[in-house]
Amino acid sequence: MASMAKLILIHFWILALSILSNAARSSCWRNTTCSGPIDTSFPGEWESNIYAPASRTVRPKSILHVESKSRSIFQTGSGHNILKGNGSQIIFDFGLEVGGIVTVEYTASAVGGSLNLAFTEAKNWVGQVSDSSNGAFKLGDGHLSYDITAAGKGAYTMPDKKLRGGFRYLTVFLTTTADNATTTTLDVSDVSLEIGFQPTWSNLRAYQGYFHSNDELLNRIWYSGAYTVQTNAVPVDTGRQIPTVAYGWDNNATLGPGDTIIVDGAKRDRAVWPGDMGIAVPSSFVSIGDLDSVKNALQVMYDTQNADGSFAESGPPLSQQSSDTYHMWSMIGTYNYVLFTNDTTFLEANWNGYQKAMDYIYAKVDFPSGLLNVTGLRDWARWQQGFNNSEAQMILHQTLKTGAELAEWADNTTDLSSTWTTRAESLQTAINKYCFDDSYGAFKDNATDTKLHPQDANSMSILFGIADTNRVAKISQRLTENWTPIGAVAPELPENISPFISSFEIQAHFVAGRPDRALDLIRRSWGWYINNPNGTESTVIEGYLQNATFGYRSSRGYYYDASYISHSHGWSSGPTSALTNYVLGLSVTGRLGSTWQIAPQFGDLTSVQGGFTTSKGKYQAAWNRDTTDGSYELSFDVPEETEGVVILPSPGGGKKTKSVTLNGKALKWASSDETKTISISSGGAYRIRRRKPWIESPLVESTALSNSAGCRVFLKLDSLQPSGSFKSRQVLLSTCLTSRRIANALHKRGVGNLILTHLQDPANRGKQLHCFISSGGNAGLAAVIAARDLGCLCTVVVPLSTKPMMIEKLKDVGATEVIQHGASWFDADSYLRERFFNDAETKNSSNNLYLPPFDHPYVWNGNATLISELAGQLPPRGEDEEESRFPADVIVCSVGGGGLFNGIIQGLDEHFKKHPSTSKNTKPVDVLAVETQGADSLAYSLQKGSLQSLSAITSMAHSLGALQVAPRAFENAHSPPEGIKVTSVVASDAEAARGVVTFADTTRMLVELACGVSVDVALGKRLREAVGGDLTPNSRVVIIVCGGSNVSPEIVAEYRERLKNGWE
Repeated sequence: MASMAKLILIHFWILALSILSNAARSSCWRNTTCSGPIDTSFPGEWESNIYAPASRTVRPKSILHVESKSRSIFQTGSGHNILKGNGSQIIFDFGLEVGGIVTVEYTASAVGGSLNLAFTEAKNWVGQVSDSSNGAFKLGDGHLSYDITAAGKGAYTMPDKKLRGGFRYLTVFLTTTADNATTTTLDVSDVSLEIGFQPTWSNLRAYQGYFHSNDELLNRIWYSGAYTVQTNAVPVDTGRQIPTVAYGWDNNATLGPGDTIIVDGAKRDRAVWPGDMGIAVPSSFVSIGDLDSVKNALQVMYDTQNADGSFAESGPPLSQQSSDTYHMWSMIGTYNYVLFTNDTTFLEANWNGYQKAMDYIYAKVDFPSGLLNVTGLRDWARWQQGFNNSEAQMILHQTLKTGAELAEWADNTTDLSSTWTTRAESLQTAINKYCFDDSYGAFKDNATDTKLHPQDANSMSILFGIADTNRVAKISQRLTENWTPIGAVAPELPENISPFISSFEIQAHFVAGRPDRALDLIRRSWGWYINNPNGTESTVIEGYLQNATFGYRSSRGYYYDASYISHSHGWSSGPTSALTNYVLGLSVTGRLGSTWQIAPQFGDLTSVQGGFTTSKGKYQAAWNRDTTDGSYELSFDVPEETEGVVILPSPGGGKKTKSVTLNGKALKWASSDETKTISISSGGAYRIRRRKPWIESPLVESTALSNSAGCRVFLKLDSLQPSGSFKSRQVLLSTCLTSRRIANALHKRGVGNLILTHLQDPANRGKQLHCFISSGGNAGLAAVIAARDLGCLCTVVVPLSTKPMMIEKLKDVGATEVIQHGASWFDADSYLRERFFNDAETKNSSNNLYLPPFDHPYVWNGNATLISELAGQLPPRGEDEEESRFPADVIVCSVGGGGLFNGIIQGLDEHFKKHPSTSKNTKPVDVLAVETQGADSLAYSLQKGSLQSLSAITSMAHSLGALQVAPRAFENAHSPPEGIKVTSVVASDAEAARGVVTFADTTRMLVELACGVSVDVALGKRLREAVGGDLTPNSRVVIIVCGGSNVSPEIVAEYRERLKNGWE
């Protein structure tokens, strides 16, 4: 009974501790109503990148020792953190940006003296004077001081109005009187902080969006932006007091309505700045998902709107006026908020104010130029503003464009949407006419002869869709000329790097189709700061100088007080939204995500996933890709009752393969364009796969076949190619070229280059090319797949001997037409040429394209890749093995028209030229060119000593049915290149069938007679006869398992039965 009571007591305490723990975690700021999310929308490994603490109460992570440049672990309790004597100090490092109210618990040895607190975001200013925040520019805010009036234990909690909005380092120091300057001690037993930001959230880690990629630096940057906007969501009664106090700081001003509001920076200015929200709000939406703070910030701008319709540049109590650009940012912010929330109640309540704001700003447009005349000169920090400044024109265009959409959403009946759209179009024309510098290739700072080409206007010209399409690429390139190793210098604010304006630039590069540039700039600029040991290592900075110091705006309003810089400024969080919207490619295009877009841009990344949430549900996407072949997989899951578009990108790296499936169903690539747009009409889970239509086929060593042959037998399984045979190489490998590489690389690829070359010809732009090929079946199958995936039609002509099974396969993969004609491939090919290329009605059609199935250099080069693959797949020679220039002694391949054989000879020759022999006694590689009786045109030609044609094909191996081999095949067999020995071998159909059955029994795979003949030759006495009896147990024989689709289990069973009955 006593043990039971004890157990109950233990359970009680466990429950109590659990409740206390959850209470500590699940607390909002002071008396604020908890209205934020309770849990994350997307739990996963990426949560380890969230900087937000798990509890609203946090403690330092370490103690910084300035003199020794070292750290020690922070410990609570007595005896660990002792201050002794006047001026003694301890620097506590919270390890990341924090903000709120500090409590210090201590034991004092005597009465007298003061406990003092100083704060700083950057390590540069640790010490007994806080960094600057109050706007007085006195090179520091001083410190807080608390008089110790009693010996023994005590505690000090800083007053609410002294809340410190943003800091990483806290210096606690002791000051004493002269009498006890050296003897007084203060034992600091605990330091804790009640976090003041994100006041309505009980769980600060309940992010409603996420991002995760294979680049950890980008992950950290994304989450640093997310954490920054989180630290900028503050209680509405914690604004910076205006006018500024003479000493110290007061953060107890009222900022606006509600419980939470988004401000510019955690430390300062702690005021609503609508221009900053142009970047911070999209970042907040895709990451933490806090839009209540946004609503309250916008509402205060409407509540304080001036009688003439103008908005203040900033919210109260700062309430600075006279900024045309920030006036318009309030309007753009209204659009963003309604787009993300569909809060039509907010829109309707403020619609009259919005219209007044539009009338106010558009009244400043001068005619006949049609450009805005800027009279409200305040702006983000650029040196010059006014007259027809280009940046302001770009912002006005975006204001008109988004205003037109808002008018539609407001159910406006006065045709405002049409009016504002027309005005935006007219303004766009005027901007491109008067503000663009054709001689330089970028926009000027204004419509004068100035030589200043600003970062802001040029970035916005691309991002907002203003620049003429043919100018975008040059503008993107010109912007890179401002780059330094640590970011982009803004010409309009010389020597300064503004992550705010660079946030527009990275988006501009994405829009320009240059993710390489965008990612480069993100890593340069934001990567520099997140890795800077003097910063917060958790947030994004307001700005810095090109000399890598924090003296941003020293000569432009900050009076050379570098400590004033905000190290947690939401206007610099651009990569957070950009990585989601452009790299992951997920964005909303309709209110609340009713419509959406997925348009990933890979850059140099290989895997990305992420998502965000609206009240409609979760939006999630993920992609991964193989950079070696251009294949990728894109999956996404979107809420029901939504619709959107997927814009599939080019795989990059020069890859052009386009074998695409949506939830397993093949998609036709509409043209040779780099992208493909797919409309999705309903929500749900989808998976798109874009794979290369050929593979590096596996190489396996067969123990069973090796035992039969008395040597090591390797199988090169090209039967596993997507088309079922090696033909995928010769037809499809070529689809991996970009147009600019075609000119010097055509000789390196297969037949598909013929398709691609015609597609890239400007004369064929917009045409529907029609490919024609004659084939026994396998080459036709590969050609249809290639043509289909490149958006072309494909007709196949096959001989009458082609099995119905193969004809059905050709139709299933998308053949436009399958025509049967003639007794052999030669007859089928002659018919094709005569009907489609020699006929008077069709021969002049520029849309028709003939594809040779084997007799073409592109075909041989495609098949030559077999050798480069084998060189990398075969195990290296052992010390006891005979020296060889190639890791195989014998290669066995079947010969029909000679495409495969020529590729192997060419591949070996290229290999030998790259790896010349150092010995004259090196054995040549034996290549066995295997045919069946009745399809042995190569053997017949070698016997006659010249190229010959068969009178008919009498073999059952129809895939080998060429009446005459390619002339190059005869040349290669008759006089092979140095280091290669070619032996022609002819076997019966029965022997070929025996090879098919043997292969099926040992590998559980099916191949045609055309392939089985090589298997049988490699296992019997023919092999030793062909290579002169030099085989040893260590000799390596590679069988090219060329595959084929003219086979089925029933056919193999038929072969087995006939062989049992004596077929020879």
